Amino acid sequence: MGLTSEKETQPIIMLRYFEDYQFLADSTKQIDFLDPIKYIPLSQKKPDWYLSIGGDVRFLYEYINNRFEGETNGDAYLLHRYMLHTDWHFGNNLRVFTQLGSTLEDGREAGPRPGIDQDKLFLHQFFADYSFTPFEGVNSTLRLGRQEVVLGSGRLVTIREGPNTRLSFDGARWMNRWKKWNVEALYIRPVANKPGAFDNEIFDDQVSLWGLYANWNAEALSLINFDAFFLGYNNEQAIYHQGTGEEDRYTVGGRMFGNLNNFDFNLEGGYQFGTFKQLAGEGDISSYGVSLDVGRTFKSLPFSPRLSVKAEYIQGDNDRDDLDLNTTNAFFPNQGYFRGAAPLFPTNFYDIHPELRLNFSKTNYLVIDWTAYWRESLEDGTYLPSGVPINPLLNGDDRFLGSQIDIETYWQLNRNIYLLAIYSHLFQGDAFENNPSPAEIADFVNIALSYKF
Repeated sequence: MGLTSEKETQPIIMLRYFEDYQFLADSTKQIDFLDPIKYIPLSQKKPDWYLSIGGDVRFLYEYINNRFEGETNGDAYLLHRYMLHTDWHFGNNLRVFTQLGSTLEDGREAGPRPGIDQDKLFLHQFFADYSFTPFEGVNSTLRLGRQEVVLGSGRLVTIREGPNTRLSFDGARWMNRWKKWNVEALYIRPVANKPGAFDNEIFDDQVSLWGLYANWNAEALSLINFDAFFLGYNNEQAIYHQGTGEEDRYTVGGRMFGNLNNFDFNLEGGYQFGTFKQLAGEGDISSYGVSLDVGRTFKSLPFSPRLSVKAEYIQGDNDRDDLDLNTTNAFFPNQGYFRGAAPLFPTNFYDIHPELRLNFSKTNYLVIDWTAYWRESLEDGTYLPSGVPINPLLNGDDRFLGSQIDIETYWQLNRNIYLLAIYSHLFQGDAFENNPSPAEIADFVNIALSYKF
């Protein structure tokens, strides 16, 4: 796009509704051939009345061999994603954002995976923002409708960028900004994506999430920032190795992150409590999880390498025969727990994760990392990345699940085009090898080409 100064530079980012092209009202700043559709005036007298149009196309090649899902033969296929959005601004107070999507799958032996590989045509986002100032110094926005949601680092709620079909939610958010504080209240329900055209219903999913999320941002990135949250979660038909029932879960937690003298860190965790109602009776939920990521960037060395270590400890159920549930629920997580292929849903394991990142330029990097996983509880099994129970690990003696090496490289060829390539190899551990339902050695290749405008 035609971006010329520091404040005018708006990168094409994941959450497209954060983009602001009002500066293109000055025609001298329209230097890209697509700039005329990024700012279309709706009023000759009001520059803050305008329409912006954008979109993106992504082609994703995947190859999977012997993954945890039980695929015993290599499977290669192509996934397509097409998105088109409009952003209507009616002054500083009212805004309407719409986004259509189409995701298609070609060549997968078992056909498209439900909910993530194919949705031929769908309304991905359609929300209205009303912005106002309820008190002096407080800027508020009330958002209603279908929308993408990311909370904090995305470890509990995010857009699911890796799979072909991104995740959106139906609901309401009330976002408030006061000095260094950002506080929002929300009630949302995930959209259940179906494979046809315009067949995704409103509030169709049996899962709901509500609560408060607060963030304190320092004025400089070199200082420490804080998040705090309280989230309520209900699933009318939750499935765990312990059983199936209605889950009412509450999570209280926080996050501390920042940078200092080329060191960076991210520490976050939470405690969960509530009830789990099965046919046999009602049990209590009690679980916790914590994650730490510490790194240092050596800017004086060639390629400015960053060395880091991540570690997670996420509780599993400690007694599969009682009614109480100790399995942690990560809700709608990102892939931040895993660099390449996500072998497991982030629950009932602990891991250590050293990583090396080489920055060849501001737009090109290479990451090599290694992750080792252990089962936290011998009474609980493993779960697919979707959260569905996959392997009960009934042998009960071995904790080591395996290790995984990931190699990822990324090129931002220009503002509009990027190329991403990932290779992952998973080595099974004793917990799977000695189990009645073993997981085989896994290979995963992911090559993505994306164009955004």
